[in-house]
Amino acid sequence: MHATAVNRLDVSDPVTGELLTARQTQPLHTWPARKHYLEYVHGTLHASPDGRWLADDGWCPHPYGSPSTWRVDAWLANRYESEDGPTRTELCRRDRVWNTGMCWHAGRLAVSWRADDRQPDEPGVALFDPESGERTTTFPGPDGRFFSDDRYLYCAAPDGLQIWDPDTGGLITTVAGFVPQHHHRASGRLVQVHDDHMTQWPTQTTGTRPDRRQR
Repeated sequence: MHATAVNRLDVSDPVTGELLTARQTQPLHTWPARKHYLEYVHGTLHASPDGRWLADDGWCPHPYGSPSTWRVDAWLANRYESEDGPTRTELCRRDRVWNTGMCWHAGRLAVSWRADDRQPDEPGVALFDPESGERTTTFPGPDGRFFSDDRYLYCAAPDGLQIWDPDTGGLITTVAGFVPQHHHRASGRLVQVHDDHMTQWPTQTTGTRPDRRQR
């Protein structure tokens, strides 16, 4: 699953290179707008761990961030699903905010969010049901790259890792100086890559010291 234009995504078979979503679409800013036209710039893609859903952290003119989700099986059956298919849902609109913290958590999508309209600069997170588009949880605090083990939300803040409980909205603990860029879900490890080594940390044992490993 990959972008082939600013407002177009495609699915290709990595073994054969076959394009699985061949279709006719319109370039951005085509006027007048036609069927399947998408005035939207795709952002970072996040596949759900079970492979059923795809989330897109893109934006629309004004500009405003507009994360959206749709079903992968529906996309393979309907090649226009990523433009205007029935499972595609726009979750929210965030003024001039996109390509920020986002990850899948226990079947919901966690999205970077300004949790209090009265304090627009205060970071936070919102969790959305991908099928209904309903915002189910909002709490302040997390700000950075997001990861999840379906129990806790991990936030790679500039000064270190934060571990949050989405059920209570509470900060459980921090790991100072550890700012991971990757999550290997199969082994349950967060990874920070440096110039000459990498640091990894198992999410199952919160609060333990990260291991420094040579690359």
